[in-house]
Order: sequence, then structure tokens, then C-alpha cells
Amino acid sequence: MNLPHASVEMDEGDHLLGNASGASDTPLGIAITQAKTVRIGRSNGEDGDSVDETRPLAFHLDVEGEDEDASLAKEWFGFPVGLYVLAGTELWERFSYYGMKALLVLYMNDGLFEEDRWQGVYGLPTLVAIYGGLDDTSPLHVRQNRVQQVSSSIYGLYTSLVYLTPIVGGLLADRKFGQYRVVVVGGFVIIVGHVLMSFHSTFLLALLFIVVGTGGFKSNISTQVGRLFHTEDSRRDTAFSIFYCGINLGAFIAPLVTGVLHHGLGFGAGFSAAAVGMAMGMVLYIGGQKYVPGDKTEKSTHFSDTWGILAQNKRRVLSIMTMSSLTVVFWAVYEQKSNTLALFEDREVNRYVGGLHVPTEWFQSIDALFILAFTPLIGTYWRYQNWRNQEPCPETKMGIGYFFASASYLVLLLPVLLFSDVGMVWIILMIAVLTVGELYLSPIGLSFVSQNAPPQLGSFLMGVWFLASFAGNYLAGFLGTFYTKMGHAWFFALLSLLAILNGAMVLLLRPWIQRGLQSTSIR
Repeated sequence: MNLPHASVEMDEGDHLLGNASGASDTPLGIAITQAKTVRIGRSNGEDGDSVDETRPLAFHLDVEGEDEDASLAKEWFGFPVGLYVLAGTELWERFSYYGMKALLVLYMNDGLFEEDRWQGVYGLPTLVAIYGGLDDTSPLHVRQNRVQQVSSSIYGLYTSLVYLTPIVGGLLADRKFGQYRVVVVGGFVIIVGHVLMSFHSTFLLALLFIVVGTGGFKSNISTQVGRLFHTEDSRRDTAFSIFYCGINLGAFIAPLVTGVLHHGLGFGAGFSAAAVGMAMGMVLYIGGQKYVPGDKTEKSTHFSDTWGILAQNKRRVLSIMTMSSLTVVFWAVYEQKSNTLALFEDREVNRYVGGLHVPTEWFQSIDALFILAFTPLIGTYWRYQNWRNQEPCPETKMGIGYFFASASYLVLLLPVLLFSDVGMVWIILMIAVLTVGELYLSPIGLSFVSQNAPPQLGSFLMGVWFLASFAGNYLAGFLGTFYTKMGHAWFFALLSLLAILNGAMVLLLRPWIQRGLQSTSIR
């Protein structure tokens, strides 16, 4: 295989001082821009392989033309425009997801399982039977407890499948269709799912559409963010934090909107708003196509060749998979905030401020608000640590996230033990501590996978990251069934204990994970 050789230098005036050369069968085009990155494109006619990488230089190399180069290289506030397109798209997708999610447990407990009506939902009687059944003739409090337990199980099943399908979507994008097309198809399937949520009888069918659509959307858009930067670009962690802010801006707005619509017009209006949000995201994504990395697939590599790539990078891949699996318990503990904690807020917390009765859904916005507030503060703190050569490695940051998660449930445990009336301030404080833990784990994990994954397996391993969230969310549904079986104090204490034990496990395995990442170079 003949590889092109490029030797280029740039002075402060952005003049080309070097030269580029390559074999006659290796087309190499050069376009000089004001960008801070370089993208080297090379194709080889003999075997059809392709290489496309981005490096932190002050010019742009590509074979696809200057117009595309200029679009990809364009920056706002020191970052590619494509980052803001992707963050905005994710904002609207998360608006749809969290807007519906804020209503989901409340809808199942207060609307879906109405006596003599829930049997008309397609597939629901079979699913309820799998989870132990529901007897409408039971005493009211017994039936309410069963509804909560079945709802928690369905919640865990749904939210877990949302994180399972991205591994398939990532593989399809990596090997066959490319990220852009898979994201577009996934987005429109999600829209259909949210529309179906407005109808009582199609509840489970709606969840299925959202699950399938999210599989095409979720891992691939995160991979596109990573492809905007070279693996050694110091802006990567900050870029993923900006992307995470987009996620949480949508997550902040959505429960406020769907909560008001629910209380004013009913659950159907809230679910319809989620469909509108997803449609807005698709308009932005399709309109900003030229600013995001183009489809990247290994056309000469078949699905069967994936095993060969895995074998070449087995230690690195195993380290990424191990780190991903260690997040399972975090998500199981974290996801209680939209499951059992939503019911706790609805039924046990004093939600009156003067004459205002605060909607339960609004509590789902608090953590997103804290993420928007805390992200620049924590980012500044990390930069200060870096300046002093004391910034923790990604593995350590994620371990610290567990300890904050554990502390958050201890905060909630105090008023449950000490007071008969739990005020909203305790919920707000608990969510604040949990949010710090999330910021130490989730965006860092996304960056960790994107930075260390072999290029041919980028979306696939991002799917593996979400596969751990699948297991964590399913575990969250299982843990939630103990909410009405245990006292609230014991339940919150259990969550705190699980978090701190798993955080200790992350720190203990950190040296082994780091050795695995260093054992082979990315190839």
C-alpha cells in the first residue's frame, strides 16, 4: 500500500512553506484555511481502503473539495460550527426524550392502569402478566403498590432498551450506511413514536418506535462530535461538555413545557410536544449537514471482519468495555430520580411555595439546570488542576462521580429520618450533589470512549458505552420495585451503599484499565 507523504509548515501569517507529495495513484488535495485542524484524506485504488483523520494544525487537507473543507473548518468561539449543529440537534432530541420521560411514571401510575381500561392497550396484559400480574379487585393500597412495581419494571425495560439499540445502530453506521443517514432515519422513527404516545391503546407500540429510533440516533451523533477533533486535541473534553450542555438545555426546558401542558390539557398534549421537539431537531440536523463530518464507513470491510479488528485491538477494546460496564450501578442509582424519586416528590414532598403548587414534572428540570450552571465551574476547576499538573485522569474522574452519587442519597436520607414533612429544599440539594457526580462521569465517559476507540469501531464501542446504560436502566427498574417493599429510609440507604461500593471498584481497577489502553496504539 502506497501512503502519501506530506511535509508542511505554517508561519504566523498562514503561508504555505512546505510541500506535499505522494504516489501517482494516491490523489492528495490541499486547501489552506484559517482552521486550527487538519484533515488528511487518502484513497488507494488497489484495495479500496480509506483513511480520514483530523490533526490540530492551522490548515486543512482533504480530497473532497474546498467548499466542504471550508464548511467543516468554520469555527464559532474556538470550536467547529458542526459542534453547535450537533449539540442543537441533540438538544431537541433530548427535549423530546425527557419531556416524555417526565410524564412516563406519572402517566403509568395515574392514567395508564385505570381499572377496566388498561387491558385495551396493545400488548400490555401480556407484559403485566410477565411481571406478576395486576388484580383490579385488590384493596386500593395493595393495587397501588402493584401498579408502582409494574410501572417501575416497564420504566426500566423501556429506558434500558433505549440504550441497547444504539449498539446495533452504531454497527450499521460503521459498516454499512454511515452516521448521517442512520441518524436521519432514527430521528423520524422517534417522531412517529411520540405521536403514538398520544393514544392510550398504542402506548407500548409508541415506546417500541422510540426505542428503535433512538438506536439509530444516539451513538452516531456522539461519534460525529468526536470526529470533529483529533484524538490529541485538547479541546475534546470541553467540546463534549458543550455537547452535554446541549443535552441538558433540552432536558431543562422539556419538563417545564410538558408539565404545564399535562396539568392544563392532559397527558396527550405533553406527549405531542415531545414529537414537535424531535421534528425541530431534524430540521436543524438536515439544514446543517455541511457542517458535520460526512458519512464514514469501511466499505471494504465486511461485518465478519469486525472480529479481526477486535483481535488486533483486544486489550484496548477490553479496557473500554470494562470501563463502560463499571457505570452500570451508577445509572441504576441515578435513574431513580425519574422513577421512584418522581413518585416520592409527587406523594411525599411539600410542593407548595406560597399559593403555587409546583408540578411534579418541574423537578425533572432541576438537574439539567444545575448541569448548565456547574459545567463551566467544574471545567474551570479542571483547567486549574491541569495548570498545576494535578488534573485527575478520566478513570479517576468517573470514580469520583460515584462518591457524589452516594452522597446525594445520604442527603435525602436525613430529612426522611428526621422530619415528617420533607421540604423541596432537600430535593434540590440532593439533585445538586447528584448532578456533580453526573458531570464527573457521563461527559467524561463519552470523551473517554471516543478518544480511545479504534476508528473502525468508533460507533460500535460508543454503542457498548450505551449498552452499559441499558443494563443500568434495567437494574433501575428492578431496584425501583423495592420502593414500596422497603421503608423510604432503607431504600435510599441501599442506593447510597451501592454507589460507594462501585466507586471503590472503579478506582481499584484504574491501573489495569490504563495498562490496557497503553498496550496498543489506535489502529
